[in-house]
Amino acid sequence: MRLVVPSLAVDLDRHLYERKRRAAKASSAKKRGGGGAISDRPLKEYKFRAGIADHDLRRKTNGMLEYLGRGHAVRVTLTARQRSLKDDADAISTTLDRVRELVGDKAVEARGMKANDRNSYGSLLLHPSKK
Repeated sequence: MRLVVPSLAVDLDRHLYERKRRAAKASSAKKRGGGGAISDRPLKEYKFRAGIADHDLRRKTNGMLEYLGRGHAVRVTLTARQRSLKDDADAISTTLDRVRELVGDKAVEARGMKANDRNSYGSLLLHPSKK
């Protein structure tokens, strides 16, 4: 039978508790975007439909620029209905060009646009510029 000194057992329990608390605090700070690499920061998705009105587009991009200004990454998702693609086959790329024009040099494209086979869906990842 082994006897454990009570003060050492309490110290060990306290040490384990504090280590668990520090890990939880670091994890929550990481989720909130409290620093770290861009990939660790929160990602917000903005969805646009092809052929969106100018005012609606400006309003959404202003919110997007505010989020980029805080140093967070943004995913832009563009969708189009088949009937809008009949009118304009390049509706997705046209809307994407309008978004790029409004964003300007405040964001950098992390990668090019990914689109599906029918060009009815496209996704673009933007990171804040270093300026």
